[in-house]
Amino acid sequence: CGFGSGQSGEAFQVQTGDFGGDASVQVEMNCGEVEAFAADGSGWSVAGSSDDGQPPEILGSPSQLVVRAPGRSGVDLAADPWRWQVTLPRAVPVSMDLSVNAGSGSLDLAGMNLPGLTVSVNAGDARADFSSAAGTEQFEAAVNAGSLTALLPEPAGTLRGSISVNAGSADVCVPDGVALRIQAGDQPLGSTNFDDRGLRRAGDTWSTPGYDA
Repeated sequence: CGFGSGQSGEAFQVQTGDFGGDASVQVEMNCGEVEAFAADGSGWSVAGSSDDGQPPEILGSPSQLVVRAPGRSGVDLAADPWRWQVTLPRAVPVSMDLSVNAGSGSLDLAGMNLPGLTVSVNAGDARADFSSAAGTEQFEAAVNAGSLTALLPEPAGTLRGSISVNAGSADVCVPDGVALRIQAGDQPLGSTNFDDRGLRRAGDTWSTPGYDA
């Protein structure tokens, strides 16, 4: 990753497309910043900047969108980092996979129909706000030498998932009144605040009072 000039780089031409129905989105950011937003309709767009004004690698179809940073050879300390703004639709169900490597990511997915969300952070940070999304049934996250903040929705049914943290941290926020159960193994170099937050422990399982009911 380069340090760049501290400027915003050169804007690339906005890329757009439409989904015809259920869709999957994969965003892989290396050495940069990515923001994702929700908007009305069934269309998607990718805007932003790079050090040379070239867009990221984008593969789009009526059912899939892949956005990834092309590989850079060698070390260019003068290169400006990638900066992307990805807009995703509310009109169709979209499952999303975000990977951030040596960068940062921010997801604001309010109003989306989001069946599943996967977030991977390596030597970076990410904030995933899908507290106002609908239909979410699966959430997966992995953090390595980084940090993650996840704001979960109030599920209409059951929301399941897993979070793995290595040399990092994860903050998870859930709405008041949601029945919550967490299975967590003891780690000699790690800690949780489940007890401070009122969860009750039984073996390696922590639950909100009255979970079984």
